[in-house]
Amino acid sequence: GNGIPAGSYGELAGRISATSGTPALRFWRTALYSKLPPGYFFLQVLIEDQLAWERDVSEFESNAWKPESIGIGNLKREATLRIRMALKRTTGSISVMLGVDDLEAEGFTLDDPGLENPGKWSPAQTAPAFLPLVQVFDPDRPIRMFEAVSEVYAQATK
Repeated sequence: GNGIPAGSYGELAGRISATSGTPALRFWRTALYSKLPPGYFFLQVLIEDQLAWERDVSEFESNAWKPESIGIGNLKREATLRIRMALKRTTGSISVMLGVDDLEAEGFTLDDPGLENPGKWSPAQTAPAFLPLVQVFDPDRPIRMFEAVSEVYAQATK
């Protein structure tokens, strides 16, 4: 009932190791929302605690996956990559789902670029409204859901 305070965030953090070349990161991102005002929610990429890139989520086309390509700058031998959704203005009830997938690293390595292994990412949040997680894709999910619902209806008709 008090809203979400400015400065709140949810993030996933993973370890990276520098290799050779100019560090860059390519990834796909999406957001699902309706009537999101500008200046509130930002997708950010941080190296350690230094902001490397950010973009206002209200600029994203809702419910569409789009590619991003960003320069990272100089890297230490090892560092922490943070993918964060940050709130810059206090807000009441706004619902936003943000997705990031298929990371491609250049000039560094990343343990889980496909975001398929929850054990390789550390979630953190500063407010209970943020729920950072690694959602593992399951290609059999639609058929398993169909079979589960069919089974329930079959039992109900006996």
